[in-house]
Amino acid sequence: MKTLSIKELHAHTGKWVRSASSQSITLTDRGQPVAELGPLSKNEKVSFPRRSCSDLPKSKCLDSSALIREERNER
Repeated sequence: MKTLSIKELHAHTGKWVRSASSQSITLTDRGQPVAELGPLSKNEKVSFPRRSCSDLPKSKCLDSSALIREERNER
């Protein structure tokens, strides 16, 4: 089992997350274990919602930040 500090995880997040798909990684904060990052069980599947472009609001404005902010506030 690999042990990483939060600082090391932050510096190379993608690398360590991909590595965690095959081994467990213990995360530490100032030398104390605080969390574990590890592979999903074979029965678990991560799914992300699909969005259709036709569902998006029509806008002449090219700045989408206001639309994203509104969507976040609705949740």
